[in-house]
Amino acid sequence: VTLMENSYNKSTCDRMNSKGVTKDVTKDQGLGQNEAIRKLVQKLISRGSDSASSAVFYASALHARLASSRKLKAYDTLLYARALVLNEEYRRAVHLLERSGLIIGRLAGEVADTISSSLATHSIFVENDVTPSDCIEAALLAAHCLSESGDLE
Repeated sequence: VTLMENSYNKSTCDRMNSKGVTKDVTKDQGLGQNEAIRKLVQKLISRGSDSASSAVFYASALHARLASSRKLKAYDTLLYARALVLNEEYRRAVHLLERSGLIIGRLAGEVADTISSSLATHSIFVENDVTPSDCIEAALLAAHCLSESGDLE
């Protein structure tokens, strides 16, 4: 099943999983494919832990797709991190947030003067996409993850 190709003008994603997600993600109210997948991930996250692994799968696919096309937004990274937290993959979520530059790594040798200067040098996101509230959400999410995993120093 591929999200990028459909041979019969209907989404090949309409049979995604056995948890009741049968919505045609490419034709969701005329939205683009990426936006439809974002909405699907949000819906899976809102369903709770029963849909956690599906949320991680689709969030991961969306994140990789957008990163490879240089269209990644901070929101997409936070969405992926939230899916990982729901699936109790706390260390993986923290690593994602560190690698993306939304939080300053715990093992960094030097502390940046400000979060914005750290983000200014990081190039994975669409230009001017990261807001202070994204950084705050990332920090709170990372703190929650570290607390849950027992790694909080």
